[in-house]
Amino acid sequence: MARHIIDHGGNMKISKLLSSLVSIALFVSIAGCQNVDEKTAHADFDAFMEQEFIDTVESDYLTYKTLIDDPEQYDINVEEIEVNLGERLDPENYEDLMSEPNESYEEFKSFDYDSLSEEQKDVYDAYAYMMEIDEALCDKKFWYYTPYFESMSGLHYQLPTLFADWQVDNEQEVQEMILLVEDVLDYVNGAIEYTKKQEEMGLLMIDIDEVLNYCQNIIDTAQDSAVLSAMKETIQSLGLSNETDYIAQLEDAFYNSFIPAYENIIAMLNEFSQSAQNNEQGLASFENGKEYFEILIKQNTGLDKDPLEIKEMMEDAYQDHILSLQVYAYSNPDAVNSFIQGTMPETGFNSYEEILEFAKQNLVNDFPEVNDLEYEIKDVNEQIASDTGVAAYFKVPTLDGNEKKQLRVNPKGSDISSIDTYMTVCHEGFPGHMYQYGYMYENVSSNLIKGLAQFNAYTEGYAVYAQYEALDYLTDIDPNLLTLYAENEQASYCAIVAADIGIHYEGYTLEQFTDYMSQSGFALDEDSAKALYAQLQANPAVFEPYYVGNEVIQDLKESAQEKLGEDFTDKGFNQAILECGNMPFEVVQRHVDSYALGNVQA
Repeated sequence: MARHIIDHGGNMKISKLLSSLVSIALFVSIAGCQNVDEKTAHADFDAFMEQEFIDTVESDYLTYKTLIDDPEQYDINVEEIEVNLGERLDPENYEDLMSEPNESYEEFKSFDYDSLSEEQKDVYDAYAYMMEIDEALCDKKFWYYTPYFESMSGLHYQLPTLFADWQVDNEQEVQEMILLVEDVLDYVNGAIEYTKKQEEMGLLMIDIDEVLNYCQNIIDTAQDSAVLSAMKETIQSLGLSNETDYIAQLEDAFYNSFIPAYENIIAMLNEFSQSAQNNEQGLASFENGKEYFEILIKQNTGLDKDPLEIKEMMEDAYQDHILSLQVYAYSNPDAVNSFIQGTMPETGFNSYEEILEFAKQNLVNDFPEVNDLEYEIKDVNEQIASDTGVAAYFKVPTLDGNEKKQLRVNPKGSDISSIDTYMTVCHEGFPGHMYQYGYMYENVSSNLIKGLAQFNAYTEGYAVYAQYEALDYLTDIDPNLLTLYAENEQASYCAIVAADIGIHYEGYTLEQFTDYMSQSGFALDEDSAKALYAQLQANPAVFEPYYVGNEVIQDLKESAQEKLGEDFTDKGFNQAILECGNMPFEVVQRHVDSYALGNVQA
């Protein structure tokens, strides 16, 4: 998963309440005009989108720090930016914001689509897609449906990574970091108030034990906190004369704000465990849960399809992967035996850097050139790595900075030579996210698309696609065995995504879920079934961006291959899916169609 400092999906209006979770804030617009000449229309549209970007960055400190090194380059007024974690999450503030009319969307609609350039039409379609989701989620019947403590990506989970990753370059930024830590208690208390209101309305859906265990570990390790140690180290790296004073202030903020915030989360969860109305089935059990899930599916797949259409799509893809497995199993019995016995060969790599360099050297044959692929590898804080089990992740760089691209890796990762580790590094590094963002930053002009658009099915779907493409580079390993590995894994996730839709849209109980997985060839024991059901139930649509996105890209590739035959090239196709940037798939489809049509006509 590509890691922004801010990393969570959400709608644009709600996002001002989710500044530590969401990259997109409420947009404030400037007027556009219809019935003007084409040149003026282009200039007005570009000005509108650039002002949207500026206003968004100025509205939220975390977004600013995530995206920008030099604010003057973008005419950003830093005096307008308040140093905090964002809008409070308490019900009163939430309801006020949700009730505000979305004037920006109305201004946006005044632009004449036909008068725009092709690149501007891409941006228009992406913006319209996001705003339609925003408008739908702001409907009062969906108030309090959004959870803040999802077990896999909730506020409690993201704060430690936020601060452990936080970098400071000067004394002012040290002061700002301390202010952020001081703000944690008030910010989290707002989220707690919201969640209690959610429970009162019968809309609580949380894996209490999972979140409780995570938060308790934060408390238990407070005196030897890896998060605090990481922040101290970043202060010490500056060599300030008053370093001791700042570290004392940081410790005071940590023990009087950060830790009490987690104590309050634990108190809330303990209260819930005694008497809360906690939904332990899917969203379908809520009055408007199926409609809400329809919006989540659109948001998390980048497709204008309903959940049952996505489920059918993934079931068809599952059957295709199973058929491929059967074909390879029939013709390659030795590979099958090795695969079944779990004796997958090792790659021979001894470090994360070896994997990255190997993939970097090989991708030039299949992917378009990117000038800046300089990188550095940094360890994930050990305590955080232990808590999350993450092998590696990519830290998205600022839009205008000169810093090298960063791959954060688990220092406890002992199985460097496994195919699983190779796949993870290719997903996060080359030719995955690290390459993807390098290409986008060099070739996409819209700051809004590069920095604020969140079509996770595009970004994550591409990275999954890229990791499977990178298996072809492992020429010293039996390709039949690698194919079995890839087809089996993709089949598994197709079934999981389909089951997720079953839980949240069709109301699958644990028993129905277990039966569905069994019919799909996955005989889960009781404990495994309960664990997977609980993970999907508490994190709706969490796997869709990765594996629906991958299947869409694979389908686009197959279609292009059929149209072009011998004229098809991997490099040409990959450029087509990369050149538009972070977009819904209808836009990506246009670029692939243009690639295929252009080559057919040629």
